[in-house]
Amino acid sequence: MSASDPPDEIEKHAISERWRTFSSLPTTQLRAILTQEQIDIHILRDKLSTAEKKVAMIKTILSPFSRLPQELISEIFHFYCATQGVIYDAFQKRNSRTRPSKVDPDRIVSGVFTIPPQMILTQICSYWRTVAHETRSLWTNLTVYIQTGKFTHHEQLIENWLNHSGQNMPLDIFLSVPKGKGQVTKSIMLGIIPFANRWRRLELSAPFQTIRPLLIRTLDAPLLEHVRMNICHITESSMLAYSMDVTFVSDGYYPAFHNAPKLHSFDCGAIFDPDTYHEDTFSFLTILPQPQQLTRLAMNGNAFVPSISGGFSLLGVYAHTLVSLSIHVSRETPDAEAPFPLTFPQLRSLSVVASFPFDGDHFFEQLTLPVLETFEFTIEKDCFMNDQAYTKIIDMQARSSFVLKEIAICNALNASNLCTFLEMQNSLRRLSLSALHSCKLQNVVSWLSDKPSALPCLQELHLLGGQLKMGSEDPWKGLEDIMHGRAQLPGEPMGVYGNLQLLDIRMSKTAFGRMDQDELNSLQQYRDLGLDIRFHIWLSNGTLVDAVDHLASRTFTPI
Repeated sequence: MSASDPPDEIEKHAISERWRTFSSLPTTQLRAILTQEQIDIHILRDKLSTAEKKVAMIKTILSPFSRLPQELISEIFHFYCATQGVIYDAFQKRNSRTRPSKVDPDRIVSGVFTIPPQMILTQICSYWRTVAHETRSLWTNLTVYIQTGKFTHHEQLIENWLNHSGQNMPLDIFLSVPKGKGQVTKSIMLGIIPFANRWRRLELSAPFQTIRPLLIRTLDAPLLEHVRMNICHITESSMLAYSMDVTFVSDGYYPAFHNAPKLHSFDCGAIFDPDTYHEDTFSFLTILPQPQQLTRLAMNGNAFVPSISGGFSLLGVYAHTLVSLSIHVSRETPDAEAPFPLTFPQLRSLSVVASFPFDGDHFFEQLTLPVLETFEFTIEKDCFMNDQAYTKIIDMQARSSFVLKEIAICNALNASNLCTFLEMQNSLRRLSLSALHSCKLQNVVSWLSDKPSALPCLQELHLLGGQLKMGSEDPWKGLEDIMHGRAQLPGEPMGVYGNLQLLDIRMSKTAFGRMDQDELNSLQQYRDLGLDIRFHIWLSNGTLVDAVDHLASRTFTPI
């Protein structure tokens, strides 16, 4: 009988007899019977649950995936974590400043893009969890994004994660904590420091209070090769606590990285609170590794400027071993250390950032760089640029006799002698020019179109205009002429004046809308012939869209 069918005569009689029987029993006995029935129901439910688990386990054992060798499953897990990990990192970086979720303020368990892919694998079934935990190499890369600091078990999660990596494999660690959350996250480093003997890469972006437990210790880090430390918030109170750790200081240096014999790359940056802190009371000079082992040094933001704090003396100490240097320079001040000539015999890559065009003049005039190959120059402020900076750079090249293969220039484009500097680079292979306003690239575009014989070895040209609009934002003119004679098509000999293989363009939507259609059609034809042409447009809302397949129709595809 189904639940919807009425009972027949026999069933009606059985129900009536059962009712007479129960109605004659005392209340206490009825309660006892009801209790026993409820117990029996719970027992049956437990048996059903156990049976369902056994069935699920048998299905898992009999599934084709489970019959694969564990080594092959581990490789599949590696592939998944590599691809999904890129999505996870991109999602976390994109949302690092958005409003946190009320349910999961630190994004520990709120979605496939907010959970590390390794953790997802451990939640599928017990077999997958066992294989994932036994695949030690899955756990050697730890990436932690903190948003609010309200989650209280970070230290335990970090310890468990790194324990899964075994005892011998090198570790790559990335930690991101936003400004203002140093106090509530200062114990996080305590979960990472015990594994210092296996660190290979250590990248920290966090307030000073979060990083301080690391700096005051002498670490045994025999495998450590690279450190990136971006201190996103330094206050007077945090520095006061740091200065009180006098028992850990020897001769004014903090010994955190002095026992790291393989450490050759050090990247540091700092942002000070201008209302509560004076930047001259903290220096990264106190924590740099030994000069004889460092080949790559980057000191950005407020971390260091060579005109103060004994900066030129420091660069002199590291000059003989550095292969790559990235530095933020400042104008000379009355109390600045007097600059003196510096020679970097092995330096092949130099990146200089200045707040204003004239800030780097005193720096360039001191340098001799005989083997320099890559040069990057960035002006932070979008302002008028005189000829002084490039005059110093041209003199530096004449003094050094270096041959540049790559140049990247940002916002330093309106000097009249920029093209004079570029015309000297007969061996240049890659040129990248960028500006906040797209129209500021026009003078270089015009020069390249009018001087087809310039830069004969150029293979890559990146013209990266920004999204900001300035005046009428006139369209670029001359892109077709740049390609003509320079382009090297696949399978064809090099062009008359060069072997350009890649043209990368970004411009504002306004400038793109005013481009000559014949010029766009010509670029499309070069792309159809196999040349690598990339064309992106900045929309007014800051979105970058791909327009390379739609140069004729001027439609956009969001990326």
